Amino acid sequence: MFLEKSVRWICLFWGFHYYPHQHLNIELWNCFLILSCLSATAHLPIAGAAETHGMTIHDVKELQSELKNLKSTIEKSDACLYAPTNDDIYNDNCIFKFMHCYLLELEVVLFEDMSVTDNYYDEIKTSIYHRKKQLEEHERQYNSSRCSPCEAQRVANSTIFLYNLERLLERIGQTVS
Repeated sequence: MFLEKSVRWICLFWGFHYYPHQHLNIELWNCFLILSCLSATAHLPIAGAAETHGMTIHDVKELQSELKNLKSTIEKSDACLYAPTNDDIYNDNCIFKFMHCYLLELEVVLFEDMSVTDNYYDEIKTSIYHRKKQLEEHERQYNSSRCSPCEAQRVANSTIFLYNLERLLERIGQTVS
């Protein structure tokens, strides 16, 4: 992807730099210049837009729905879980890093509650696993030194964990919508 963007910018620069010195057809140069500009600007980030790391508004809503169904299971857990608040996530680039942390902790809670063998809960576990893997594909992008590791976050009981996760999902929902 970096190479692709570099080539586009080189083409754009080349189009501006050599335009007056070449004796090619003017229509050809205009076409080249317009396509270079369109190609280069099509991949520029939108100002203020956060990277979504493959998460869509549908994913957020689905996870919110799953959390409602898992509420009693989560709240009865006596595990101490890493649960950063929205205030702890001051760097927008770290939002999805912490979403990954929450999914890891959610897997712990669900693994802890082995008494639930309902097919629906198995589907939720699978869904959480796939979301976690989806975020791991982008791990290099959000696993920077600016983002603290999961283990450096606040430890909380399951009720606070659930509350903080719901607030994070609301924040992500505003980011990806």
